[in-house]
Amino acid sequence: MKPRNAFMRVGGFLAGVSLWICFTGCSSEPAASLPEAQPAEEPEGSFFGQMLGSLPLVEPGVEPTTEPVAEPALQDEYGDTLPMAELASVETERQPSYVASTADPVSARGETIDLLGHIDPRRDAVGPPWIQDGDTVVSPLFPRCLLQIRYSPPAAYRWTVVAERTVGNDSLNLVFTVGGQRTMVVLDGYDGRTSGLDMLDGRRANENETTRHGRFFQQQRPHVIVCTVTPSSVQVTCDGTTVIQWSGDPSRLTLRPEWDRLAPTTGLALAVYDRQTQFRISRVELESLESGQAGVWNLASRSEPSMHGSSSGSSSTQPFSLREKPLEPSEAALQQKGSICLIEHPLGTGTGFVVGEGIVATNAHVVDGAYTEEIEVDFSTTGGGRHRVQKMLFKDSARDLCLLQVPLDRPAIPVVADHTFERGENVVLIGNPALGKTDVVLRNAVATGTIAATVHTQGCTFYQIDARVNVGSSGGPVLNFDGQVIGVVAMKATDRGELEINRAMRELDHHFASRLRSPSRQGITFAIPVSDLNRAIQGVRTQSESAIARTMDLHAAQVVMERLRMLGGLYLLELHANVPLSVRQQAVAMRSGRVRVPASTLRKITFVDLLSERQAAGLVAALRSEEVRQMVRNSSRGLDEKVQQLAANGHLDEATARALESLLAAVTGTKRSAENPPGTYQAFSQAVSTRQNQMRRLIDELADQLAITGAAYED
Repeated sequence: MKPRNAFMRVGGFLAGVSLWICFTGCSSEPAASLPEAQPAEEPEGSFFGQMLGSLPLVEPGVEPTTEPVAEPALQDEYGDTLPMAELASVETERQPSYVASTADPVSARGETIDLLGHIDPRRDAVGPPWIQDGDTVVSPLFPRCLLQIRYSPPAAYRWTVVAERTVGNDSLNLVFTVGGQRTMVVLDGYDGRTSGLDMLDGRRANENETTRHGRFFQQQRPHVIVCTVTPSSVQVTCDGTTVIQWSGDPSRLTLRPEWDRLAPTTGLALAVYDRQTQFRISRVELESLESGQAGVWNLASRSEPSMHGSSSGSSSTQPFSLREKPLEPSEAALQQKGSICLIEHPLGTGTGFVVGEGIVATNAHVVDGAYTEEIEVDFSTTGGGRHRVQKMLFKDSARDLCLLQVPLDRPAIPVVADHTFERGENVVLIGNPALGKTDVVLRNAVATGTIAATVHTQGCTFYQIDARVNVGSSGGPVLNFDGQVIGVVAMKATDRGELEINRAMRELDHHFASRLRSPSRQGITFAIPVSDLNRAIQGVRTQSESAIARTMDLHAAQVVMERLRMLGGLYLLELHANVPLSVRQQAVAMRSGRVRVPASTLRKITFVDLLSERQAAGLVAALRSEEVRQMVRNSSRGLDEKVQQLAANGHLDEATARALESLLAAVTGTKRSAENPPGTYQAFSQAVSTRQNQMRRLIDELADQLAITGAAYED
């Protein structure tokens, strides 16, 4: 599903809110001591740092601005747009050689240069290519993958890297020079618990004087790593915490042989050791620490073995494509465009197709978050007009299938009765992908590919297809060259199902396996086999009206819960931001000891950390942005009536209906608390803790009762 652009810009924020409510919050343990009333600025990557970073934050009184972000693209040898993830190159064990250039040096002390902007993942990777994803670079899932930075730093410099571990629990390694000697910092290596300078006096990072135990990376959270280097010392910090502090003779430093042959002789490099660990790099900068000291750009192409293993130098390595020139789609497949539609609702768009009289098939996740009456199907590009969905006949979130009843006269696309997997079978995919990070949808876009494998996960089987489709194509048909449906596009694997998929793909070529966890995952598509679609179609033909009504009410209850969860999270943040002056003053007095708090009170109450005034003002401005206000209006509209209607219909059990009513009351209460926060520090802390814990408990209960499960494969 392609989310609406306004919702996309705050999507990460809302996801964080939901996770916060469900998995974190105020501890129920008594406070050993009072927190600081005015905490220092949150480090980048902290919870509130993520919240503030995901919201369209503005200074109070300043209008937010949004500008389109250009997405990088290449073209393959046939002129087709080719995402970075589509490229694959061979591993090499030959040390790269460079020709130095003095272009773009750091010319003065204190001047900072953006190194990330000069990285080309296709050119600078040693081994499988790294992946360009917008303004970030992502490592492939492959052992000992290294990305060169073609810049030789001066003698004294500060190197800053912002990295987020998205998959796995192993290390990020930074290669750099100290006094002319190459060295490597290992961060969270050895099962994610040890850091240090590698090969100091010939001893590895887990057994020398710089060894530091403990975890520094938290999953799905960016961390700021700073390496401050002089000719005889190294200091490495992570989010301001010192990891390594070393000084000595740089001749004591070296690299392991396996890294020595991969890393550049001068300059910098990022490396990931473990094949099941992936990092996203969003910032790489370098600052010279000495006047007159200049770095040097290394602009020449590196020499590598040829694809056949020849060691003769060449100016560049020619990457090989995953497929030959794309096949032209068959006329029989193209004739089915008239029965393929755009599915729209307030939260996003997707693709569907006609499989029977008045029946449209799509993915379950395409319609998640929208009431049945909000969903429309659009055949306008083929003269069929727009139609509002009447009923939801079938929905299986685990299998990611949904069937909708729509009043239309479009012919059904033939669905094969059975399909036998055949590796290399040519297929056609037709969908409605979005263009980049915009609300522009490309209607009835056609892609061709081949079925590469079947993958089994969570008791389900689906196809892995070598084809390039983009977000918004989910729910579209996979057609054979006779124009018959043999599957349903589900596009991409989510975290839960993807690990199993990745393991199963290890038997395939390394360039498939190494890309399975890339954030864009373009070039690999997942499809639900036609056998599951046929079972769903046969089921709706015999089901009763009461069964259909229960399916619709269960879906509506899930939508209500998700909207209440989102609203509750927003109101909790508003409560955290609306700190009365009296609360701040009391917190300061308690912290300074001017007001003594009885031990009995400390045992009963968890005093919450207060946002700084600057953070609170920024959060308030973000919550009052028009995008968030519109989201609140859309999500809260008719909630009371919907909850009452679901209770009256009788298709949900009484416990679920009561839980919905309780969650609605809790969210309403949190909204009142946010609008009129308590005036004492004790009461404010109690309100935050109570509201947060209450909402977390109710959401957990409802999720269990509604058996809400995510699909193993989705956008």
